[in-house]
Amino acid sequence: MRADTGLTALLRMVAMLAAGCGPIIITPSDPTAEGSAGPSATPGQARAAFASPATGASAFTPLDYSFVDPSHEWALLVVSNSQGGIDLQASSSADGGASWTTGPALATMAVGTELPVRRLLFADEYHGWAYGPALFATRDGGLSWSPVAIQGQVLSLTVVSHLALALVRLCSSAVCSLSLWTEDIQSGFWTPASRQPPSSGESGEVISLSPSAVWVLSSSQAAPYSSLAVSLDAGTSWKLLPAPTRGGRCAVTLLAAADPQNLWILCGGGPATIMMEKGLYRSSDGGQSWRLTAQASARGPTATSDSLPMVGHINSLVFTTSSRGFIALGRASLIRTGDGGATWENALPKSPEDLQAQGGISNLMFVDELHGWAAAGNLTARTVDGGDSWQGLSSP
Repeated sequence: MRADTGLTALLRMVAMLAAGCGPIIITPSDPTAEGSAGPSATPGQARAAFASPATGASAFTPLDYSFVDPSHEWALLVVSNSQGGIDLQASSSADGGASWTTGPALATMAVGTELPVRRLLFADEYHGWAYGPALFATRDGGLSWSPVAIQGQVLSLTVVSHLALALVRLCSSAVCSLSLWTEDIQSGFWTPASRQPPSSGESGEVISLSPSAVWVLSSSQAAPYSSLAVSLDAGTSWKLLPAPTRGGRCAVTLLAAADPQNLWILCGGGPATIMMEKGLYRSSDGGQSWRLTAQASARGPTATSDSLPMVGHINSLVFTTSSRGFIALGRASLIRTGDGGATWENALPKSPEDLQAQGGISNLMFVDELHGWAAAGNLTARTVDGGDSWQGLSSP
């Protein structure tokens, strides 16, 4: 597929923080340096297309990105300020990253302070949220932001129909539980959902992919099981589904859905240096039954051949169709499948050794079946053909 000329050399990013790391300030690159904009771009075109989301800042680090279409995007940044501290800032682009508009600071703090938010999600060109563990909201496309008073720590956020849904962790003494909160996007008021999904554990995520279908996956590192709940009426009612049975505990559990019938759960064991055991489970009947479709195990195969690599820590799981999927591996590469998860291969033109030097793939995003982005340290790749090819790997 021929690349969209408006995306010829998208997004000059610097290091993207992996979740859970402390704030790291990175000096931006020389704006006159040449980037890689694909085989047909000239050096001058590359310089014009690769624009910084923190124009004028002396030092900055992207935390997260959000897209509502291939042109409209936002970047959540940690930016050094003139007082020797740091600002949390959101920049926006309406031309696929060729130029950026710097927004106001969401918060200002001293270097080393725990960040109030690390994630970013926009529902449309106007309504967006910065979250995890706190919550900030904008109703004007990022021109202004306001803190939102919500009880607990926001773990995950998604949009379904006219509602925003937030999975919140509430802790009392040593006991933690999960609660689903909702907001009518037009009204801007958050309240606990009148119908709560069944859940267990202290961590989880909420995802949606249609105006009515929502899943909540909850889990605990202390127990070898997860809880999966589904609503097919935008949260009006919930059904508890049988989660896949696994032989050991998961340090990381990720959920992906291509449609209401095709679901995947990826379990990552406790990481040991660069290695991590992995198990990928698939359901083709909306979560009624599960099968182990791929794994990486130090103990050898149990229900299927080892087709996932042991090397790499799982950061993101995305399925764009019932057959095409991707896993972003920290300290390794981006891998893909074309058969629903049974077999996997490297998806990027860079060798795993090159990407390991950048910390591996820290972030993976798709706005539709064709347009996606992957970030690895100070390298960024984008696809316009559903992941068949990736272009625009560049170093600042």
